[in-house]
Amino acid sequence: GCYPNVNNVLVRNGTTMMDQIDALIAEINSQYTGRNYDYLNRKFIMELERKVTDWRRNRLVNNMQRDAISRCARSARIPYLNQPT
Repeated sequence: GCYPNVNNVLVRNGTTMMDQIDALIAEINSQYTGRNYDYLNRKFIMELERKVTDWRRNRLVNNMQRDAISRCARSARIPYLNQPT
């Protein structure tokens, strides 16, 4: 539900930024047991912020875009609470 208004560009190896975000979400959701939400939510935010910092370093996003993506990550409800336990 958060849209940072950033173009989804090719990062490397034929993947886009959104491909990498989707893969991270899938990884985090696969680890959700129903009791580790807070830990995984922090892990998701930290991992996504690492990716965004890397994108910034490689000039794929600017500072404003990096900040917008990070704000979305911090407000995201990842892992999804309705995942099977």
